[in-house]
Amino acid sequence: MSGINRIILFPHVPCRWMVITLDEAGKIAHGSFHYYYSNGNVQSTGNYVNNKKEGTWLGFYFDGSPHDSIVYVNGAVTGIKLSWHANGYLKDSVHTRPDGSAVAISWYNNGNPSAVSIFRDGKKNGRFRYFHKSGQLASEEVYNMDALVSKQYFDEGGTPMDTTNRDRMHSFPGGKNAWLKHASKKTYFPDQWQLVNTTQVTILVTGMIDEEGKVQNLYVSIPFHPVFDKIALRMVQESPKWLPAISHNRTVSTWFTQPVSFVQEH
Repeated sequence: MSGINRIILFPHVPCRWMVITLDEAGKIAHGSFHYYYSNGNVQSTGNYVNNKKEGTWLGFYFDGSPHDSIVYVNGAVTGIKLSWHANGYLKDSVHTRPDGSAVAISWYNNGNPSAVSIFRDGKKNGRFRYFHKSGQLASEEVYNMDALVSKQYFDEGGTPMDTTNRDRMHSFPGGKNAWLKHASKKTYFPDQWQLVNTTQVTILVTGMIDEEGKVQNLYVSIPFHPVFDKIALRMVQESPKWLPAISHNRTVSTWFTQPVSFVQEH
């Protein structure tokens, strides 16, 4: 098995991989690895050893600000894992011990706590506490090796409430038809442009729906051309408030990717 250096460039997609591989087939990753956004900024960087992540891996937001720092030993997360919100506030701190147990603390982007969690062998074990963005307790749950033993929900005033599962993903108010109506009003095929060898292109816009349903941190993850990209980005940016995701009785921010298509009429 002979060592080779290989640079693989994927055109028309928002990433490039640079991996030094051990075998000629390029199947065993070994060496430095870089993942890029469509604007050329690094998304993540680190090293592989025999196809497993090793050492410190760093992640970044689209604008280049830090996103996370994770240490791997033989492919497993070890030590302290940190991540940050786009505004620079600490988001998550996870301390994984050699025996596989872990303590995780997370915060909202205003500095208030989001959750406190305890894990054993990768499973939920012990008392978990989740908070509303205001800092008030939202849910207190007890687990025994991933099995839910008990839970209690609280509204933002601290009053106990029904513990019926309210979890949901984010969604656009009015559903798919309402979204298509919004998109049709805001998306148009730019004048003086003509597609060759195709009549349709699709651009992907990535961003976040925050705890209030506002669209945040938008960027074009799979671009086509600046003129089209700008229209797609603005269409998503100008969308009304979404219904935010709910997890453990409190609204949470979630990432999404939205395809935006342009169809050329004959």
